[in-house]
Amino acid sequence: MGDRLLVATGKPYSASKKTEAIGLTAGSSNNNICPEFPVDLDEATSGVLSDKNGNDVAVVCGGRDTADARDLCFYYAPGKGQKEWVQVAKKLAEKRLWAAGIVTDIDGGRMNSLWIAGGNNGRERLSSTELVTLTATDSFEIRPGPDLPLALHSHCLVKLNSTTAMLIGGSDGVTTFANSYFLDIPSAATTTAATAVRSVRGPDLNTARTNHACGVVDNPTVDGGQMVVVAGGWYSGYLSSTEMLSVDGRGFDDRWVTEGLDLPVGIGDSAGVESTDGKSFLLVGGGSSSAIYKLEFNNGEWQWKKMSQEMQVARDDPVAMIVPDAFC
Repeated sequence: MGDRLLVATGKPYSASKKTEAIGLTAGSSNNNICPEFPVDLDEATSGVLSDKNGNDVAVVCGGRDTADARDLCFYYAPGKGQKEWVQVAKKLAEKRLWAAGIVTDIDGGRMNSLWIAGGNNGRERLSSTELVTLTATDSFEIRPGPDLPLALHSHCLVKLNSTTAMLIGGSDGVTTFANSYFLDIPSAATTTAATAVRSVRGPDLNTARTNHACGVVDNPTVDGGQMVVVAGGWYSGYLSSTEMLSVDGRGFDDRWVTEGLDLPVGIGDSAGVESTDGKSFLLVGGGSSSAIYKLEFNNGEWQWKKMSQEMQVARDDPVAMIVPDAFC
């Protein structure tokens, strides 16, 4: 599944500065402690970008500290000789907590942009989006992206392919949504705040939810197909239910499947992480836990299992990313 799981930030704030890289494969060493995160932070958005030389760069943006929502981004790039997290010089246009994001190749050629969508600025929910891009000169550029079809926070955003993403669940501060939308991923030609993202309504979840984790895995029963995973979250309490939707190049199913997919426990405020080979999905932390749960296809069915690896500290609302073994 990739060599290491990089986990940072989260609640309680006494643990949020600790960054750890957890070995996931046979032969990996135990949890490595990475450079301390510079600020107390939770509810942030993250991704691993690629610089012009192919080095992995972990990026964390937005979130909130003990006082307010944040508009800062930080990055860590050990392949460039970096020894600590560094603050990006430019700020987001909006403070953003409870946002969602995906990594994309907006300028073509490499995964160099984090698309951050929606969220809350500490005063109101947001429909706006922003792109944090690592340019050809290895500097960061932050620019507006197209607006979402509605203002919301505590939702999920997953990437299906190079042109299409899916927006799932969330809240407008009053109503908890079961909605899903297929969205066009922004290109260099559509990164203006005045442009609304093209969207197509997808099937509603069986259970409306916020603070859930989402990802995409390959569908082993359909050639070239994928399964969108929605796990846990909150609706009048932590949810143990998991929902999966079959998607392929011809379209998508008309309903989310839930049968036999329950998590061992109700859990929310977790980070969702896709495997690099597309075969499994990880649920990291949440529910004041240090546990990591893995969803994979075994003996003809999708199954959750609690991994033997776990975080050194329990965290709610962390960020988590797959990185190379030598990252830290």
